[in-house]
Amino acid sequence: MSSKETNITNEIEDAKASKTLKDTKALGIDSVDVHDDRTARIHRRRIRRIQGLGVRILVFILAVWVVFFWIIGITTVPNGDMNPSLKAGDLIMYYRLDTLLEKDDVITFHKNDTKYVARIVAKGGDTIEISDDERVIVNGNSIYEGGIYYSTPRYEGFVEYPLTIGQNEYFVLVDMREGGEDSRYFGTVKQSEIDGLVISVLRRDGI
Repeated sequence: MSSKETNITNEIEDAKASKTLKDTKALGIDSVDVHDDRTARIHRRRIRRIQGLGVRILVFILAVWVVFFWIIGITTVPNGDMNPSLKAGDLIMYYRLDTLLEKDDVITFHKNDTKYVARIVAKGGDTIEISDDERVIVNGNSIYEGGIYYSTPRYEGFVEYPLTIGQNEYFVLVDMREGGEDSRYFGTVKQSEIDGLVISVLRRDGI
């Protein structure tokens, strides 16, 4: 662009600026007021963006709180009674809202202020017995338990057999049957004592 063309362009821009200034003065508006109004609008937009971000963060925190305090729980396996399925110290996730528990479900629960993890073998209405030859008998039938590698001795002096399970109660056994603490020791587990259904192992201890 030549020097002459540059000068013409600058004169046009100056004329536009001068006209804008004259228009604002004609309307009784000072250029400072125009600048302040624009700054205020920018400030309001920033505030709205910050408020929107704050609402989204609050909703996210609330959702996480609902999920992990009302629906999902995380805990550790307290001992080696569920070996080899679960080992002491394993981090497990459990579902709090499942009330339709079935046989072979693994649950976490509290009994006498102590945390346990065990497997359901009988529920309300079932009759269970531990035979002299250390078999689990439910409703007159010896049950097959895949993945259980130990016999199931009866603990003398704690539970009398045959035992009929009450409604909303469960008879649970640990996988490490010899010496493990379960319903042979403390009796049935009430629905109100159950924390939830174990749904996943998040971390293996020692990994």
